[in-house]
Amino acid sequence: MMEALVPPGGGPPSHVQTREDEGFYVLEGTLTFWVDGREVKTGPSTFLNVPRGCVHNFRNTTEQDVRMLILFAPAGIEGMFSKMGADPERYVEFATEYGVEFPEAVD
Repeated sequence: MMEALVPPGGGPPSHVQTREDEGFYVLEGTLTFWVDGREVKTGPSTFLNVPRGCVHNFRNTTEQDVRMLILFAPAGIEGMFSKMGADPERYVEFATEYGVEFPEAVD
């Protein structure tokens, strides 16, 4: 599990985890998720589960920071975030190493 702060306009490109399920628990703010083409709005105290293999992304479309917890099962992908923090320009390379795929023609 990790805590994330998503600034206004922030969020990842559409992607798929091939090795783990991902859960999001919004603590503060509002996020818009897209999971396999379906839009889901979340606010404080919302939990959203994204099973492995689902194309998903999220965006903070508000003017306020969003704070959330992200859970991964099984663990291991946290190493990807450490690498990305040290060298963000190589995020696609690091993501691929951890089984994250970026489908074409999304977003």
